[in-house]
Amino acid sequence: MLLALAPLFLVLQPRSAAPIARLVATYRFGSNPGNLAMWHYAPLAQAGEQPALVVALHGCSGSAQHFSQAGFNELADRHGFYVLYPEQRTENHRYRCFNHLTADDVAIGEREIQSVMQMVHFMVKKYGIDERRVFITGFSSGGQMAAIVAATYPAHFRAGAIIGAGGYICESGHAGIAGFVRCPGAPKLRKKSRQRRSSHWPRMSIWHGTNDQNVPYIKMDIAVTQWRRVHGLLQRRAVTEQLPGDVSHKVYRNRAGRNLVESYTMNNAGHVIPVHPGCGSVGVFLEESPLCFAREATRFFRLHKEPVTAAF
Repeated sequence: MLLALAPLFLVLQPRSAAPIARLVATYRFGSNPGNLAMWHYAPLAQAGEQPALVVALHGCSGSAQHFSQAGFNELADRHGFYVLYPEQRTENHRYRCFNHLTADDVAIGEREIQSVMQMVHFMVKKYGIDERRVFITGFSSGGQMAAIVAATYPAHFRAGAIIGAGGYICESGHAGIAGFVRCPGAPKLRKKSRQRRSSHWPRMSIWHGTNDQNVPYIKMDIAVTQWRRVHGLLQRRAVTEQLPGDVSHKVYRNRAGRNLVESYTMNNAGHVIPVHPGCGSVGVFLEESPLCFAREATRFFRLHKEPVTAAF
């Protein structure tokens, strides 16, 4: 259970990282029932008339500034998309984890999820974001929240990428997510149009380190199975390849050959986000690697075609 491990996040303090510039705060974006803070990054490059948006959710003890070190801002500058950073507050969770594993998950989750969606709608309206090009990503508790948001509002997200997160786990009192996972013995969810089974599920990229001590690696299988199930890929075999940095990459394609679910097993890696020169910066939970999670995630989102090991 991720929240039970939250104190592990507090013993690590960030090293002297380079200051993160140009994150913009927005204070009025909606009723904000989850009491989250909103930050976003506007690209230096010309964004075009209908740019894309990447929603990026930090992990426990993290922040918008910390997760912005993962490399999304540099990629936004090169390819002209916006990055939205919802930020948890200590008033909501003492370790600044996004709430998703508490007994009253439906009530708390609805509040924080609704705040994230209000931020998305604000960005779409203010910057003319192409609603067909909205994506979501996250690390650790933010990764699990990203998957839950994508499963709760599947028609609003084209694709997602989670790292060090695992799948949605049924706990006492959970109702689950209609059409995605149904928790045994749980009461039926309230009837809402968004809770009907979706005809569109986001494509999903799932990353995990085999030596992760915060979120056990075995929980990656839960996430992969859940997303394969909703895409109808349980009977499809994976196409596998070995990538630099001792990373095993599996791709699950539909009959048309479209990549709908993929997994990255980071062999011998812990609870970390891979970064690469020119794509993020080394710090707490940010480890230099031949791969860069942000670059591979946004390539999976089809926001660019940079090679796996781009040189800058």
